[in-house]
Amino acid sequence: MNGAFRLISSRARIVGLVFGITAASGVMVSMPSSLGASDLGGDATAVLGLESLNSGGDAQIFSVSCSEPGECAAAGYYTDAAGRQGFVVTRTGGIWRDAEPIPALKALNGGNRAEAYSVSCAVPGECAVTGYYTGGAGRQAFVVTQTGGIWRDAEPIPGIAFLNGGDKAESYSVSCAAVGECAATGVYRDNNAKNQGFVVSQTNGEWGNAEPIPGLEVLNEGV
Repeated sequence: MNGAFRLISSRARIVGLVFGITAASGVMVSMPSSLGASDLGGDATAVLGLESLNSGGDAQIFSVSCSEPGECAAAGYYTDAAGRQGFVVTRTGGIWRDAEPIPALKALNGGNRAEAYSVSCAVPGECAVTGYYTGGAGRQAFVVTQTGGIWRDAEPIPGIAFLNGGDKAESYSVSCAAVGECAATGVYRDNNAKNQGFVVSQTNGEWGNAEPIPGLEVLNEGV
Protein backbone atom coordinates (compact mmCIF):
# COMPACT_ATOMS: atom_id res chain seq x y z
CA MET A 1 0.00 0.00 0.00
CA ASN A 2 1.36 3.35 -1.04
CA GLY A 3 1.25 6.53 0.99
CA ALA A 4 1.26 7.47 4.64
CA PHE A 5 -1.64 6.76 6.97
CA ARG A 6 -3.29 9.84 8.40
CA LEU A 7 -6.27 10.50 10.64
CA ILE A 8 -9.23 12.33 9.17
CA SER A 9 -12.11 14.23 10.77
CA SER A 10 -13.40 13.42 14.24
CA ARG A 11 -16.66 12.18 12.72
CA ALA A 12 -14.69 9.21 11.37
CA ARG A 13 -13.58 8.07 14.82
CA ILE A 14 -16.61 5.91 15.53
CA VAL A 15 -16.78 3.00 18.05
CA GLY A 16 -13.01 2.70 18.11
CA LEU A 17 -12.58 2.69 14.35
CA VAL A 18 -9.83 4.68 12.72
CA PHE A 19 -10.03 5.50 9.04
CA GLY A 20 -7.35 6.88 6.77
CA ILE A 21 -6.47 7.62 3.20
CA THR A 22 -3.60 6.26 1.13
CA ALA A 23 -2.14 8.38 -1.61
CA ALA A 24 -2.64 5.87 -4.41
CA SER A 25 -4.98 3.19 -3.14
CA GLY A 26 -8.07 5.05 -1.96
CA VAL A 27 -9.40 4.62 1.57
CA MET A 28 -8.09 2.02 3.96
CA VAL A 29 -9.82 0.78 7.07
CA SER A 30 -8.38 -0.27 10.42
CA MET A 31 -10.81 -2.46 12.37
CA PRO A 32 -11.47 -2.26 16.13
CA SER A 33 -9.52 -4.73 18.23
CA SER A 34 -12.55 -5.18 20.48
CA LEU A 35 -14.26 -7.15 17.72
CA GLY A 36 -11.24 -9.17 16.73
CA ALA A 37 -9.23 -9.06 13.51
CA SER A 38 -10.54 -12.44 12.37
CA ASP A 39 -14.13 -11.19 12.70
CA LEU A 40 -13.77 -8.07 10.61
CA GLY A 41 -10.93 -8.67 8.23
CA GLY A 42 -7.63 -8.15 10.04
CA ASP A 43 -5.20 -5.45 8.97
CA ALA A 44 -6.15 -2.23 7.23
CA THR A 45 -6.85 -2.69 3.56
CA ALA A 46 -7.76 -0.39 0.68
CA VAL A 47 -11.47 -0.34 -0.15
CA LEU A 48 -11.85 -2.27 -3.38
CA GLY A 49 -13.14 -0.29 -6.35
CA LEU A 50 -12.93 3.08 -4.64
CA GLU A 51 -9.85 4.26 -6.48
CA SER A 52 -11.62 3.98 -9.84
CA LEU A 53 -14.58 6.01 -8.54
CA ASN A 54 -12.40 8.59 -6.78
CA SER A 55 -11.03 10.44 -9.80
CA GLY A 56 -11.01 13.69 -7.80
CA GLY A 57 -8.59 12.25 -5.26
CA ASP A 58 -10.63 12.96 -2.12
CA ALA A 59 -12.50 10.11 -0.38
CA GLN A 60 -13.46 9.44 3.22
CA ILE A 61 -15.36 6.82 5.20
CA PHE A 62 -17.50 8.11 8.06
CA SER A 63 -19.29 5.03 9.39
CA VAL A 64 -19.31 1.23 9.53
CA SER A 65 -21.79 -1.25 11.00
CA CYS A 66 -21.49 -5.01 11.45
CA SER A 67 -24.56 -7.12 12.20
CA GLU A 68 -22.43 -10.21 12.85
CA PRO A 69 -18.86 -11.37 12.18
CA GLY A 70 -18.00 -11.09 8.49
CA GLU A 71 -21.20 -9.17 7.66
CA CYS A 72 -20.70 -5.39 7.53
CA ALA A 73 -21.36 -2.23 5.57
CA ALA A 74 -19.50 1.08 5.42
CA ALA A 75 -20.35 4.44 3.89
CA GLY A 76 -18.73 7.74 3.00
CA TYR A 77 -17.97 9.85 -0.05
CA TYR A 78 -15.64 10.03 -3.03
CA THR A 79 -14.98 12.84 -5.49
CA ASP A 80 -15.44 12.60 -9.25
CA ALA A 81 -15.48 15.14 -12.07
CA ALA A 82 -18.97 16.29 -11.06
CA GLY A 83 -18.15 16.78 -7.37
CA ARG A 84 -18.58 14.90 -4.09
CA GLN A 85 -20.69 11.70 -4.22
CA GLY A 86 -21.85 9.15 -1.62
CA PHE A 87 -20.83 5.49 -1.68
CA VAL A 88 -21.42 2.25 0.18
CA VAL A 89 -19.34 -0.90 0.48
CA THR A 90 -20.51 -4.24 1.84
CA ARG A 91 -18.73 -7.16 3.47
CA THR A 92 -20.40 -10.53 2.86
CA GLY A 93 -19.18 -13.91 4.01
CA GLY A 94 -16.02 -12.27 5.34
CA ILE A 95 -15.11 -10.65 2.00
CA TRP A 96 -15.25 -6.92 1.27
CA ARG A 97 -16.98 -6.29 -2.06
CA ASP A 98 -16.29 -3.35 -4.38
CA ALA A 99 -17.39 0.11 -3.32
CA GLU A 100 -20.38 1.35 -5.27
CA PRO A 101 -22.06 4.73 -5.71
CA ILE A 102 -25.27 5.01 -3.71
CA PRO A 103 -27.98 4.31 -6.30
CA ALA A 104 -29.88 7.39 -7.55
CA LEU A 105 -28.03 9.76 -5.21
CA LYS A 106 -26.10 11.42 -8.01
CA ALA A 107 -29.37 12.26 -9.75
CA LEU A 108 -30.59 14.04 -6.60
CA ASN A 109 -27.21 15.71 -6.09
CA GLY A 110 -27.56 18.56 -8.57
CA GLY A 111 -25.38 20.77 -6.41
CA ASN A 112 -22.58 18.21 -6.67
CA ARG A 113 -21.92 17.75 -2.98
CA ALA A 114 -23.19 14.66 -1.17
CA GLU A 115 -21.91 12.64 1.79
CA ALA A 116 -23.10 9.45 3.48
CA TYR A 117 -22.59 10.00 7.21
CA SER A 118 -24.04 6.97 8.95
CA VAL A 119 -24.85 3.29 8.35
CA SER A 120 -26.63 0.72 10.50
CA CYS A 121 -27.27 -2.97 9.79
CA ALA A 122 -29.89 -4.98 11.68
CA VAL A 123 -28.99 -8.33 10.09
CA PRO A 124 -26.79 -9.27 7.12
CA GLY A 125 -28.00 -7.58 3.94
CA GLU A 126 -30.51 -5.37 5.75
CA CYS A 127 -29.03 -1.92 6.38
CA ALA A 128 -29.80 1.78 6.14
CA VAL A 129 -27.58 4.75 5.30
CA THR A 130 -28.25 8.42 5.79
CA GLY A 131 -26.53 11.68 4.92
CA TYR A 132 -27.15 14.70 2.71
CA TYR A 133 -27.07 15.88 -0.90
CA THR A 134 -27.26 19.34 -2.46
CA GLY A 135 -30.12 20.16 -4.81
CA GLY A 136 -31.84 23.21 -6.23
CA ALA A 137 -33.37 23.99 -2.83
CA GLY A 138 -30.05 23.69 -1.00
CA ARG A 139 -28.77 20.94 1.25
CA GLN A 140 -31.27 18.12 1.90
CA ALA A 141 -31.16 14.94 3.98
CA PHE A 142 -31.50 11.51 2.37
CA VAL A 143 -31.88 7.89 3.35
CA VAL A 144 -31.15 4.69 1.45
CA THR A 145 -32.08 1.15 2.45
CA GLN A 146 -30.44 -2.19 1.70
CA THR A 147 -32.93 -5.05 1.39
CA GLY A 148 -31.98 -8.66 0.71
CA GLY A 149 -28.40 -7.53 0.11
CA ILE A 150 -29.43 -5.02 -2.60
CA TRP A 151 -29.05 -1.27 -2.10
CA ARG A 152 -32.22 0.51 -3.15
CA ASP A 153 -32.42 4.05 -4.56
CA ALA A 154 -31.58 6.95 -2.30
CA GLU A 155 -34.57 9.13 -1.47
CA PRO A 156 -35.08 12.46 0.27
CA ILE A 157 -36.18 11.92 3.86
CA PRO A 158 -39.98 12.36 3.68
CA GLY A 159 -41.16 15.69 5.05
CA ILE A 160 -37.69 17.19 5.50
CA ALA A 161 -38.07 19.69 2.66
CA PHE A 162 -41.18 21.09 4.37
CA LEU A 163 -39.28 21.65 7.62
CA ASN A 164 -36.12 22.85 5.89
CA GLY A 165 -37.11 26.43 5.09
CA GLY A 166 -33.51 27.54 5.47
CA ASP A 167 -32.33 25.09 2.82
CA LYS A 168 -29.83 23.28 4.99
CA ALA A 169 -30.67 19.77 6.25
CA GLU A 170 -28.33 16.90 7.09
CA SER A 171 -28.92 13.51 8.71
CA TYR A 172 -26.00 12.50 10.91
CA SER A 173 -27.04 9.20 12.45
CA VAL A 174 -29.21 6.14 11.77
CA SER A 175 -29.86 3.05 13.89
CA CYS A 176 -31.76 -0.12 12.97
CA ALA A 177 -33.03 -2.45 15.72
CA ALA A 178 -34.62 -4.96 13.35
CA VAL A 179 -35.30 -5.41 9.63
CA GLY A 180 -37.32 -2.41 8.42
CA GLU A 181 -37.32 -0.81 11.87
CA CYS A 182 -34.91 2.13 12.01
CA ALA A 183 -34.64 5.71 13.21
CA ALA A 184 -32.54 8.60 11.95
CA THR A 185 -31.76 12.04 13.27
CA GLY A 186 -30.11 15.23 12.12
CA VAL A 187 -30.54 18.97 11.69
CA TYR A 188 -32.54 21.34 9.52
CA ARG A 189 -32.67 25.13 9.30
CA ASP A 190 -36.11 26.60 9.87
CA ASN A 191 -37.72 29.67 8.32
CA ASN A 192 -36.16 31.83 11.03
CA ALA A 193 -32.65 30.66 10.06
CA LYS A 194 -32.33 28.63 13.29
CA ASN A 195 -30.83 25.16 13.30
CA GLN A 196 -33.30 22.62 14.70
CA GLY A 197 -33.13 18.89 15.34
CA PHE A 198 -35.35 16.30 13.64
CA VAL A 199 -36.11 12.61 13.92
CA VAL A 200 -37.61 10.20 11.40
CA SER A 201 -38.68 6.59 11.85
CA GLN A 202 -38.92 3.58 9.55
CA THR A 203 -41.71 1.13 10.41
CA ASN A 204 -42.34 -2.11 8.52
CA GLY A 205 -39.86 -0.92 5.91
CA GLU A 206 -41.57 2.43 5.26
CA TRP A 207 -40.04 5.76 6.24
CA GLY A 208 -42.46 8.15 7.90
CA ASN A 209 -42.24 11.93 7.81
CA ALA A 210 -39.45 13.79 9.54
CA GLU A 211 -40.59 15.74 12.57
CA PRO A 212 -38.98 18.28 14.89
CA ILE A 213 -37.62 16.74 18.08
CA PRO A 214 -40.42 17.43 20.58
CA GLY A 215 -39.57 20.21 23.01
CA LEU A 216 -36.18 21.00 21.48
CA GLU A 217 -37.25 24.22 19.79
CA VAL A 218 -38.27 25.68 23.16
CA LEU A 219 -34.84 24.87 24.60
CA ASN A 220 -33.01 26.06 21.48
CA GLU A 221 -32.72 29.78 22.15
CA GLY A 222 -29.59 30.20 20.05
CA VAL A 223 -29.09 29.65 16.36
